[in-house]
Amino acid sequence: MVATFAGGTVTIRSDTRAAVDVVTDTATFTSGIAMRDAHVKSADFLDASRHPDPRSSA
Repeated sequence: MVATFAGGTVTIRSDTRAAVDVVTDTATFTSGIAMRDAHVKSADFLDASRHPDPRSSA
């Protein structure tokens, strides 16, 4: 399965050490299968209505 997010940002920082910050727009998730997309965006997984732009850092 290939899925994408159409919105969001990726920031690569190198000020002191390598780091990446990722912000996704969960409402833009798409896999090409409407029923799957709705389920992934639901509270079972991404909970897109409550968490529209989750952030991750590494």
